[in-house]
Order: sequence, then C-alpha cells, then structure tokens
Amino acid sequence: MNIQASQIMKNVFGKGEKDKISSIFDKLSGTVNPATDTQSQSDSFNIESVMLGYLDPTEGLSEEEKQAYEAKIMQKLRSGKKLTSEEMNYLRVKNPQLYAQAARVQAMRENLKKQLENCRSKEEVEKVYGNSVSMVGKDDPMKEAIVAAYDDVMKGFKKTDKYQALPQKEEDADEKAVKSEKGIIDGNCKKQGKKTE
Repeated sequence: MNIQASQIMKNVFGKGEKDKISSIFDKLSGTVNPATDTQSQSDSFNIESVMLGYLDPTEGLSEEEKQAYEAKIMQKLRSGKKLTSEEMNYLRVKNPQLYAQAARVQAMRENLKKQLENCRSKEEVEKVYGNSVSMVGKDDPMKEAIVAAYDDVMKGFKKTDKYQALPQKEEDADEKAVKSEKGIIDGNCKKQGKKTE
C-alpha cells in the first residue's frame, strides 16, 4: 500500500474496518501503480473516488433516494439514536457540515454514557443527567438532537443491571463503601489472627 493511499484510508475509514480496506484494495489492485506512473497525484484522487464509491451506500440510487437516505440519517440523529459507522462515513463524505454536528452529538452522547457508568447512586445518575441537559445552550442548533441523545442514553442506562444495583442515595453508597472497607479490614485481620476494634 503506498503512502498516499494509506493516508486516504486513515481519513476515510474509522477503527476496526481493516476487512473493508483489504477488500477495496483487492478490487483496486492493478488499477493504479503510483510508483511507475508519472501521474501519481491524479491517480491518488482516482483511488479516493473509487474507494468513496465503494463506501457510499447511496451509490446507484436516484437523487430522490439519496435525499431520503440523508433525511433518514437526520431523523435518526434528531431522535437521539446512535449513528452507525456507515452513516457517519456517508456524512463525512457527502455532507461534512452535518458530519461535524453529528460527530459532536455522538461525542456528547458517549461522554454522558461514561459519566453515568461512574455514578455511585441513582441520585447521582439523576444529577449527572440533569446537569448535562442544563448545559446544552438554548441557541445550540443541535439542541434537539443532543437532548434526545441524552434521553436515549439515560433510558438505556436505566435498563442495565449496573443501574439496578446502585443504591438510591449517595449516603447509602458511602455507607456501603465503608462497610465493604471494614469487611476487608476485618477479613485481613482475621487471617492474620488479630482482633478488630
């Protein structure tokens, strides 16, 4: 794989798509050889356009169908659902401005998810969620999508066993931690034959 092609691949593909990369290069093998071709720069653009054609799920669709596909992605984004890597790649190539907004929404979604997973009580979960929603600007053009994404993450998190196992209040979590720590200390002392106070 030449340097230009590998750079294009890094820009076009996300992580974990080595099979797609391999498949595309198998299809392209023999088409362009920048080492022997004097027009290697124009050939690299040819490679990029061929690769983008393989990545574009709307390739071969009518203009109406392409618009419907993009509208479907936008609706999914507004409803707070997580976009697939295929949908994000499509936006990256066909609508970079919407891609930037979608990437921001997806990043905010993942950030909230990580914060919720680190909460120690259901009360803390509600606080983190409330704070996140209140931080969304009133004039943010993606406010609807961000709040919907937060709602989707919260709804999903409440269904997990981790959430169900959380104590209701933060004080209960602190008390549980103290008891757990005391139990560890007591257990260690008993192993060593010492008395605990």
